[in-house]
Amino acid sequence: MTPSIAFRVARRIFAVFGALVFSLIVAVFLITSWKTPMHQFSLLQLERNFRKEVSSHPTDSVSVLSFKKFGGLFSSAVNSCDYFVGEFRTSADSKENIREYYRNLSAQVRFGDEDDFWIYYPRSELYGKLLSRIGTFPSEHKGLYVVFISKNVSPPYADFRC
Repeated sequence: MTPSIAFRVARRIFAVFGALVFSLIVAVFLITSWKTPMHQFSLLQLERNFRKEVSSHPTDSVSVLSFKKFGGLFSSAVNSCDYFVGEFRTSADSKENIREYYRNLSAQVRFGDEDDFWIYYPRSELYGKLLSRIGTFPSEHKGLYVVFISKNVSPPYADFRC
């Protein structure tokens, strides 16, 4: 076999190998990203539902931090994607009055001085933003509460963020 024939054979082998590797990379990219816009859209829908449903708050309630998140960070469930939309607020009103105000809504309410206040991933950047806004830990802050809507989607449809 002459060097020119060996070079042509090697070039064809590398071309076929390169095409296979490229096809594999494209296939992995498509499999992992084709459902990604679905999660963004679902989070936007949940945020709109939250804004529509929780359109008003108690009169002395003040917004501290609004948030919208999704991913596999919020629950211990494996192979799921969680959506989480809401607001941290402060109020001098009693817990009972605040609970009563939001009673007929599908939104959940948790208070800063209760054990189940931070039921989701406590070391997320959301927790850090909240700490920087209120200047103290939630359990030490009187009048802090969160009103939120959450949704769990299973399976996460190959989205690596879930």
